[in-house]
Amino acid sequence: MLIRAFLEVFIIGPKSSSSNGGIHPESAVWEQLVGLNTPVRKLYEELTESTETLGQRIELVLLACEFYESSKMADCSAVLLRILRSRRQPWTIQELLEHPLLERVRAELPLVLRKLVYRSLVKETVPWKEPGKVGCEYIRYYAE
Repeated sequence: MLIRAFLEVFIIGPKSSSSNGGIHPESAVWEQLVGLNTPVRKLYEELTESTETLGQRIELVLLACEFYESSKMADCSAVLLRILRSRRQPWTIQELLEHPLLERVRAELPLVLRKLVYRSLVKETVPWKEPGKVGCEYIRYYAE
């Protein structure tokens, strides 16, 4: 049951509760949901029917979550990537934080940029510090 709840929350989304008043659907509904997403069914079967240790099963779930995150990251960051590609010179974090299209994600922007750099979807560069100027060394971000 715990594995099913995990899959519902992190992989296939929450159960519909509009008409059932918070009561969980029967297993027939679960079977229909699983049938819509073959990777979810395979992961569920691997977790519930496997002879591997609990630690190995947890590692499998973490790998699946990381793969899922990686596969969705470019799509979910399309606006930011489009902004980063919109000009030749790299952007400073301050310029991105002030961009009107990124206003709603301002608080999470540094974390998102770190993840995108880690996944090689965004590149970062540190320009040479200009002589005589203080505080000119910024990390700049760009996407190809």
